[in-house]
Amino acid sequence: MSNRNGHRSESERRMDRIERSIALSEERAVRDHARWEVRIQRIEAGLERNNRIVAQNNRIVTMLAREGRKLRGDVRQHETRVAEHERWLVQHDQKMSEMQEKLDALIMIVDGWFRSNGGRAATNR
Repeated sequence: MSNRNGHRSESERRMDRIERSIALSEERAVRDHARWEVRIQRIEAGLERNNRIVAQNNRIVTMLAREGRKLRGDVRQHETRVAEHERWLVQHDQKMSEMQEKLDALIMIVDGWFRSNGGRAATNR
């Protein structure tokens, strides 16, 4: 509507500005909504990727735990065998010590016998 001079009234101009402002706001809202949709899609894709990675990591952790249990069993068995071997070594050292004592005694007997015979070996003649 124009007044008699062909000019629009102040209220009409304000109304036009308000309508343009509303239209711009709506356009901005539509663009923002589209941007948010893209962001949400990216986030969802990232979450799906992360979920796959977490599932894979869970499978790997389960496998490692299973292997760890087996390894602990092997380590226990190895430790048992090492302890048995150490006990055997102690017994072996004791037996070797006993044999050394007997050998030393035998050497003393043979040395004494040689000395009593003047350093000559005994003969059966």
